[in-house]
Amino acid sequence: MQAIIMKDNFDKKINEDFSSLDGMQRAEAPSWFFTKLEARMLKQANYSKGFWGNVISWLTQPAVVFAGICLIIFVNASVLFFKPVSSNDTLATLTEQNTSDEYSQVSATLFDYETIKP
Repeated sequence: MQAIIMKDNFDKKINEDFSSLDGMQRAEAPSWFFTKLEARMLKQANYSKGFWGNVISWLTQPAVVFAGICLIIFVNASVLFFKPVSSNDTLATLTEQNTSDEYSQVSATLFDYETIKP
């Protein structure tokens, strides 16, 4: 008998608890919540990369790569267009060719061809 009364009290309390949830609505996050959450997650991800990871991720951005290529092309073009013209270029080229011809004539061997003994 006492077990039946306890079971009835228990069922009554459970029904009261469930009935208190009847007017409940789903909670909604503020509109800025997901933006701040994403920013915090990206910030934590960037810290875990370390210094060189951050440098590499900055260098691989398309704007930085494009600016670097433009800078290299500009430097190469400026070197080609503003190169001073000198008349010693032909003399230097001839001197280099003569020097290389002299080196190609020298052959250093460990074997002396004139004193071959059978």
